[in-house]
Amino acid sequence: MRRIFSYFMVILFVFAWSVNYSADKKDESKIKLQKVLLKHTVAIHKVATKDAYLQEGFEGEFPPPDWQNLGNEAFWQQTSTAFSGDYAAYHNDDNISAEESDSLITPAIDLASATDPILTFAQKNVFASWYVNHQVLVSTDGQNWDEIYTGVAASDWETVSLPLSDYVGQTIWIAFVYTGDYSDEWYIDDVVVDEAPAEPILSLNYNAADFGLVAVDSTEEYYGFIVKNDGGGTLEFTNVSGFEGTDFYTDFDPAVTLGPGEADTFSIGFQPLSEGQQNAELIIESNGGADTIAVAGFGVDESNKYVEGFESDVP
Repeated sequence: MRRIFSYFMVILFVFAWSVNYSADKKDESKIKLQKVLLKHTVAIHKVATKDAYLQEGFEGEFPPPDWQNLGNEAFWQQTSTAFSGDYAAYHNDDNISAEESDSLITPAIDLASATDPILTFAQKNVFASWYVNHQVLVSTDGQNWDEIYTGVAASDWETVSLPLSDYVGQTIWIAFVYTGDYSDEWYIDDVVVDEAPAEPILSLNYNAADFGLVAVDSTEEYYGFIVKNDGGGTLEFTNVSGFEGTDFYTDFDPAVTLGPGEADTFSIGFQPLSEGQQNAELIIESNGGADTIAVAGFGVDESNKYVEGFESDVP
């Protein structure tokens, strides 16, 4: 009887395991990485002025007045997953057995009096590994289109800034174009066309890094941290601190200066000299504001490990 019960429990366990690890392509959370980089959960976002050429947060009817929802209208929708306010727009991961392109197009935008216009919008992505193509296009006649952006968004909200200076003095339309079939989900919010800010704005692409377990006296580095000037003027750094007296380090160069839209890449490393948890915060200050990157890591003394491979007689 005990053996039968044991077999039953094994079968039950295998069944539960198989359900939890089904082949559904949308189950992308099976493995949790110990070492992670976290995108900014609050993106630097330009607040529109009262004289903005376009300002849309998707808070009312959908599509908004004078916007066009072309292609399969069922897939560009309103959602409560918003960057600000209560609602945003998103393209669902449609499943119609044929790849297609669906466009969400703004009303006509008059740039006759513009001097240095810029498009900003917030975006995020779900199921990024199934991405096919996202585009932002601009037209001066509603028929012929220029691509000014393509790429997959981050899994957390981020803000994209795109110059529109090539279209000064003209009337334009902007299209957000999703291509795919049963692909990813693309969320957009707070679409603004306004004059570019005159002052520099500091922006970081990551605000945290967890190095996980790192052997004492060894080194782990993360590359790809980006600091960017999302404003106008020249971004200059006044102070970089926070790693003094810790086992973290960075090659960030505070002497670098960044013009409008320019960016610089740097790395952060962890070289534990002793066992235990360590935490620190890199503070970057500038004439365009300040931001931080929280870091964590755990030093492990591998000399204390006991290893038995059971290659000889047992026991």
